Amino acid sequence: MPGASGKWDPPSDQPFRGGGATGSWDAPSEPAQIETHQLQSSNLSSYSYDPDSETLRITFKSGRTYTYSSVPPSVADGLGTASSPGRYFNATIRNQYSFK
Repeated sequence: MPGASGKWDPPSDQPFRGGGATGSWDAPSEPAQIETHQLQSSNLSSYSYDPDSETLRITFKSGRTYTYSSVPPSVADGLGTASSPGRYFNATIRNQYSFK
């Protein structure tokens, strides 16, 4: 019977601590919770920003969401503090960063 030798290899993607039956695995860490911020704009509804991946997600009033890549934290912060988020988006983000 395959695998009946009593030897068991732990999954290679999780660190193993200890040996024998008393060892333990580190549980995969939960991804950081990314907060969504509402915007006061006639065209933009909300945005969220992941500083680890430098990903900015913007949801428009139409319901469409675009994900912009390689956006520096200062640009994302600027969107949240702009007196006109729509103007800021058009001048600073639109046509400046790749998106999906």
